[in-house]
Amino acid sequence: MPGQPNRSKILWKLAVAYLVALALLAWGYAIGRHKVFPYRLALGTLEFVRGDPIEDTSLLEKLISDLGGAPMRFVHPRIFTMEASAYREVEAAAGVFRELRARPVFYSLNPGRGAYLIHGVFEFEDGRYGAVLVRQDGSLLRKWVFHRPPDNDDIDPAKGGLLPNGIVVSNAFRVLQAQDFCGNPLWSVLDGDFHHSIEAADETSFWVLNGFDFEKRNVADGRLISGFSIFEVMASNPDLHIFEARLRPLQWEISDLADFAEDFPRHELALDDPFHFNDATPLDAALANRYPTFRAGDLLLSARSLNLLAMVRPETKKVLWYRLGITSRQHDADFNHHGTISVLDNNNHGPFSRIVEISPEGALPEVLVDGADFQWVNDAHGNYQFMPDGSVAFVDYFGRLLHVDANGSILFEFQNLYSDTEMLAIRNVHYLSDDEVAALELACH
Repeated sequence: MPGQPNRSKILWKLAVAYLVALALLAWGYAIGRHKVFPYRLALGTLEFVRGDPIEDTSLLEKLISDLGGAPMRFVHPRIFTMEASAYREVEAAAGVFRELRARPVFYSLNPGRGAYLIHGVFEFEDGRYGAVLVRQDGSLLRKWVFHRPPDNDDIDPAKGGLLPNGIVVSNAFRVLQAQDFCGNPLWSVLDGDFHHSIEAADETSFWVLNGFDFEKRNVADGRLISGFSIFEVMASNPDLHIFEARLRPLQWEISDLADFAEDFPRHELALDDPFHFNDATPLDAALANRYPTFRAGDLLLSARSLNLLAMVRPETKKVLWYRLGITSRQHDADFNHHGTISVLDNNNHGPFSRIVEISPEGALPEVLVDGADFQWVNDAHGNYQFMPDGSVAFVDYFGRLLHVDANGSILFEFQNLYSDTEMLAIRNVHYLSDDEVAALELACH
């Protein structure tokens, strides 16, 4: 019949198109359900385009930053705590910082009292991420640069720590890299998803977060000593449901997170980041007698996404104590000599961040540092350190370090300038006394 071949061809093409569409639909389902190729590529692209919820850089600025150009993802508006004339330029040797950026500036009320180890984004001549040691007189004593490992595409400066014997450690690029006080490389752990705080446990070990795991590692070489996951904690506390606020019940489906599904077959992670643990601080033996319900080695955990503080015993994975919802997106929960717990309450639901003190027996926190006094805002990072004289040093989200006395007067301020009106992000600070600096410097001469 006339036209029959053409009709057959059309039907054949429609059948092929239908089968292709069906195959693509099945593949799309498999990508979303079973995370087959190109799930990770698509997820990475989506996360790159979407960016961090508090990031306001454009797609072009992200590309420029990630390809090694200007660090637009880490540039923030400058905050003037005092008159511009009060600040002086940090004294650093020529060639330390790239020409494209302004020099950091400082203000000091009592020059010569100690120094600050600051981790962040510095745009050094030989690298983007690292740490500096700045004295109160504004002189830059030392710097440490941490380079991106091969085959690593992470752009997160993350945070850093100061371990015993002056070892400077960083988890930039989601890996661990350690250098001695003199800047010589010591060891690295390149396989992992390391993030947030790095807390010394004793002279030989430290705690660090690795994905959903809490790990105790060796100071000398970074090797794993012991560890446990949040899922083990959940399984060890079946009648406590504080970690389930960001889980959703399944109907007939079973979670494809194998490690999780084994113990919780009818739940799955509702978000990519359901807990966001950002701190695991061990109770030091010297302070243990201040906390009669805890013992040395117990871990104080901070879960940002849950507004949760919890004390866990590593040996049993049992939750000994917790407070839920009295801080907002908090960081850096610490023990102190008063037998209380101090916390950086980022206070995302309020105008300013603050440092609060919480009694293990009480419910409501007491404000120790009110960010309203310093225009202090730290949406997603930060730490602080109290000194024996009652003063405290802390950092903000924008690139500023403040050290204030017990009365709230500013003793020292550091601004990580990028231009006259912009600052580069810093993540955390560790204060060192003059005696500590002098003792560590001996090894470098």
